[in-house]
Amino acid sequence: MTSPISKNSYDLADEKLIRKIVRSLPPSSGLRMWAGRALAGEAIPTDVIPTLCTVLRGGGGEPWPNRLIAGRCLASANWRNSNRDDVCTALREAAAGRFEFFAPPSPRRPLSREDKWILAIFLFVGIPLLVIGKDMIPEQFYERWVDAAVGVSIAGIILYGIGTVIMRSNISSESRTITRRRAIQMLAELGDCRAIGEVAHALHDTDSEVSKAARSALPVLLDAVRAKHYGMLPKEATPALCELIYGSDRLLAMQAINALARAGDGRAVEPVMRQKESAIQTLHWLRAEHGRDAEVAVLEAAERALPILEERLRNETAAERLLRPAESPANPAEVLLRPAGSATSVPDTQLLRPAEADATVKTDQAQ
Repeated sequence: MTSPISKNSYDLADEKLIRKIVRSLPPSSGLRMWAGRALAGEAIPTDVIPTLCTVLRGGGGEPWPNRLIAGRCLASANWRNSNRDDVCTALREAAAGRFEFFAPPSPRRPLSREDKWILAIFLFVGIPLLVIGKDMIPEQFYERWVDAAVGVSIAGIILYGIGTVIMRSNISSESRTITRRRAIQMLAELGDCRAIGEVAHALHDTDSEVSKAARSALPVLLDAVRAKHYGMLPKEATPALCELIYGSDRLLAMQAINALARAGDGRAVEPVMRQKESAIQTLHWLRAEHGRDAEVAVLEAAERALPILEERLRNETAAERLLRPAESPANPAEVLLRPAGSATSVPDTQLLRPAEADATVKTDQAQ
């Protein structure tokens, strides 16, 4: 099937930067070939998706410009349902800005248009001036002329080098912004509610474009949370949702509480309880109708969510207290009691024993 994400979020400035980055890649680069096909409107084969996901994640030390191109190619790829999890994982890594590396430019990088102009000026202007100057300038001044020409050339090379570093730094910064912004938008299009933690963190990002994209994507992701996602979301999802309910955006706070009611765990009980108490206090002095409506919605959402979250907290606590029988490796006939959800790495000496077995041990020790 075709990609379930659109290419419309790449505006003309984004496409211009992507084309500039593509031109700077080595001609033999596979990424350059696939990017060219994507920019031409052609579909990217399915078997390339794992490679694009690796580049987008940046785990192999890929710089942000390459990650930007990989994201653009994914928007033009032919997908299978089996690719969805890999793509979503790569998008979450990119949205969070993880795996940031500075990769030096490849020594095989082709000359850019600016490089060619500098080289042409040096070859066709600088060298002829030195040759002509030898015949036109008196001999006593020619040595100074050469020294000045060499000094100006060295200064030009230094300034060009500084400008190149600044330009590449700007390209990397712009690529990082576009990649993270577009990754957040893609996650919203895919409805991947597992990305709530990364997107909620991006809401307070110093990059205004990233935070704006996160603010637009969060309501979509919160609405995508269903009861079936309980126990399937990452551990950081519940704390991230709890942070949202304290924000000034009361509509977003209400949506976060509703999402907690559907898929949050017992850790959300105390934050939702505090938010309920805060809403009650706020309604005592808040008179503006618009503000009251939003606060009432938060209060009602908290009242609906609390019984559900408290029940989950009791179940989660009870599960930690349940014991299951296990054999002792040293003595198979001896029965040990392990916590129901614990691994076998707990030392046997720290485990409980049934009351009958414990009494037998004490009798043997007394004899």
